[in-house]
Amino acid sequence: MRVWIAAMVLLCSGLAFASGQIPKTSGKPFGEQAEHSAPVNQQPQADKRGTDEMPLVVKSYPQETAQSAADAQEDRREKADTDAWTVRIGKMSIAIGALTILILIVQAIVFWLQARRLRDTVDEMKRHASHELRAYLAIEDVKYVRGKNSVRVR
Repeated sequence: MRVWIAAMVLLCSGLAFASGQIPKTSGKPFGEQAEHSAPVNQQPQADKRGTDEMPLVVKSYPQETAQSAADAQEDRREKADTDAWTVRIGKMSIAIGALTILILIVQAIVFWLQARRLRDTVDEMKRHASHELRAYLAIEDVKYVRGKNSVRVR
């Protein structure tokens, strides 16, 4: 931790020294420079950089020719065609998305109906299974049976 703090202090102090401005001197002692400096009441010259007389960036205006005008017209036509196709593809994407959502809703309804019918089928199977699983009773030696078709069961 101490090494980290020491490194940060050295880094910050190095940045402070590096960013400080060092005055430029001509190598003459301080007194001699003061004698040859400009008078105090003299105004410095106005800086003309960045004005129309001395621009920072030179503006160049391209000359319009018939060929460049035709090229510009062709570019605008191609851009219009490209934009029209982009809009068409966007509309088709929206339509496909809406159709997908509609299919999803229909499938959900069908799955819900199938689940309901399956539940009804399972309930019906349980009801029939309870009848099937009852004990069977056998009646032996029946001698008297009503009706015309009497049968003797043994």
